[in-house]
Amino acid sequence: MTLKQLQQHLLEQTLGNTLALEFIEQLRPCGELAPKQQILIYQQNAFAARQTVLLSTYAVCVQILGERYFKHICKAYIYATPSTHIDLNLYGETFPDYLAEQLLRQEALKDFPYLPDLALLEWHFHRLFFVANVPEFDFAAFAHIETGNQHHLQFHLAESCFFMPSDFPVLSLWRSHKAANPTSTMPAGDEYYCIYRQQGDMLIDDISSDLFTLLQGITQGWTLGTMCQHNLDSLLPQLIEKGWVSRFSIAHV
Repeated sequence: MTLKQLQQHLLEQTLGNTLALEFIEQLRPCGELAPKQQILIYQQNAFAARQTVLLSTYAVCVQILGERYFKHICKAYIYATPSTHIDLNLYGETFPDYLAEQLLRQEALKDFPYLPDLALLEWHFHRLFFVANVPEFDFAAFAHIETGNQHHLQFHLAESCFFMPSDFPVLSLWRSHKAANPTSTMPAGDEYYCIYRQQGDMLIDDISSDLFTLLQGITQGWTLGTMCQHNLDSLLPQLIEKGWVSRFSIAHV
């Protein structure tokens, strides 16, 4: 077995929950530890590290399901989803999708249809903390845009913000748990949110449907002219002021 093969097997064994006899036979005892015991230590440490990240990232989901059941839910996810990012803090991106799959499979989750949306909110609240700072909006350059080009302006969202809709008021639920006053019932109603970082602080705003439509339009490449056609251009200064829009460009016509 080559060195490259050994390294690959070590990675697979460390991140998995099985032991390959072919690989174990290549190892030597270390003190009182047999080769199998050595690999089990690596496996346990790798599993515990990923589980700790999930518990921290999805803290409100943990409160709702209980830590014991949450660990049961995420066990299969951890073994099926190795960390592919150099920063372990960013492990668990696909966990909301995994929860959506489990809703269809586990009877115990039937009363929690909002969990995937809540998990998505928690993921982006966690993720955006680690996003690099973005430059401030260039007001000086914006002021010098020629009149003939103004309708062709396109605006771009900052990487430090994320917006999402939900069929459930998960932001209300999230806030109640963060305030140590969890609600016992799930209120009805749709919500729209924008999650963002501002001066080092992580924030979540509930937003209007019009503001959500404008944010969606910006991601689709709407120009200022298109915003005017939808009567949503008056909301643009609010996005710039909050730092949700970080820059602009001129669309090719």
